[in-house]
Amino acid sequence: MPSKKSIQALITRINKQYGQNVIVLASEAKGLAYKRVSTGSFGLDIGTSGGFVYGRIHKVISKEFVGKTSLAYSVIASIHREIDDSYCAFVDAEDTYDPVMAERLGVDQTRLLLIKPDCLEQAGDVVQECLEAKLLLNVTIDSWQSLFPTEEYEKEMGDKIVGTNAMGKNKLMRKILAGIRADLTSDNPRCMVVILNHINFKIGVMFGSPETDSGGMAKNYLSSISIKLATMGSIDKTIRGIKRRVGKKIKWIVEKNKTGIPFMEGNYDVYTHPLSGKVFGIDRDQEILDYALKHKLIGKDLSLKDFVSNTINTRLKRLAVMQKIRRLELGVENTRTGSGAGFKKEPSKKHKARKKTFKKIGRKKSS
Repeated sequence: MPSKKSIQALITRINKQYGQNVIVLASEAKGLAYKRVSTGSFGLDIGTSGGFVYGRIHKVISKEFVGKTSLAYSVIASIHREIDDSYCAFVDAEDTYDPVMAERLGVDQTRLLLIKPDCLEQAGDVVQECLEAKLLLNVTIDSWQSLFPTEEYEKEMGDKIVGTNAMGKNKLMRKILAGIRADLTSDNPRCMVVILNHINFKIGVMFGSPETDSGGMAKNYLSSISIKLATMGSIDKTIRGIKRRVGKKIKWIVEKNKTGIPFMEGNYDVYTHPLSGKVFGIDRDQEILDYALKHKLIGKDLSLKDFVSNTINTRLKRLAVMQKIRRLELGVENTRTGSGAGFKKEPSKKHKARKKTFKKIGRKKSS
C-alpha cells in the first residue's frame, strides 16, 4: 500500500512539472464548494437548490418575450447587491439592451460592462479576455441565437453554410469552460456564465416535440444548470377605466441541475407596467405567500399586505416561514442563517419520555 509520504511526493512532482495546483487532495480542494447568488425569484432559488452558482455555466431557454432577459437582469442585480465593487458583463448580441429596465430591476449601470460584438468570433475573443482577466463575477450572453460567424455574413443569401455556426459556438463554449476553470486551492467566487437562447422548431417532425435548442450541442452538456421558461397567461388590471395587461405568469422547469436537485418546477408573476401597483419585475412576496399557503404554514385569511409588512415581528415570522418552505421543498435539514432564523430542533424520544415521567409523578422538570 502506498504511504502518505509517497502520495505527497507524487503531488509535488506533478505540480512542479505541469503547473501549480494541477493536482491536490480532494480534502484540500477549497474551490469545489458551491457559492450561490439569488435569481430574484424565491421559487426558482428553491428549484435550483439555492440559486445560480459562481464558476458554472447556466442556460436559460424559452420562446420570444417570456422573460429571459429580465431574469438575467435580476441575477446581475443580486450580485451587485450582495457583493460590493462587483463587476459584470452583458453581451448584447441582439442589440436590445434597455438601461431603464435594467436599472428598475436593480442593475448598477456603473458596474456593468456592455459588449456589442460584430460577429461570433469577436464575441468569443472578448468573452475569453474578460474571463481570463478574473475581474468579473458574471458574463451574460443575450442571446446565443443572435451570434453568427463572419463567414455567414460574407456569403450571399443563396449560399449554403452547413455546420459553421454550430462549430463556432461549440468552440466558444470550450473557451468559456477554460476561462472559468476552478483554482482548487482558492475559495474566491469565480465568474458565472449565463447563456440565453431561443427555442426553434424542426421541420417535418411527425412524432414527439418539434422544439429544438439550436447553436451546437456543447452548451447542453457543458452547462451545469438548464432552465426552460414558458408563459402561462397574462395578468390584467383595470387602470383608470381601461383594462391593461400589467404582467404575465411565467412557468419555469429546471431540466438539468448538476449542483442540486433536478426536474423541479414552479411559476412566478412578472409585472411590466409602472401603474400595476406592484414592484417592477418578479413578485417575490407573492411567491412566498403562495408557498406558505401551499404547505399550510399561514392561514388563508392572511392578506399579502399583512404578510409583507415591515414590522420586526412580521419580518422574523416571514424569515422563519421561508426557512420552513426551503426545508419542505428540498427535503433537507434547515440551517440557521441569521438571528431568529430557522426552527427549534424536534425533541428526542428520550426527552419526551422524561417529560412524560415527570408529569406522571407530579414533579417539576429541573432547569
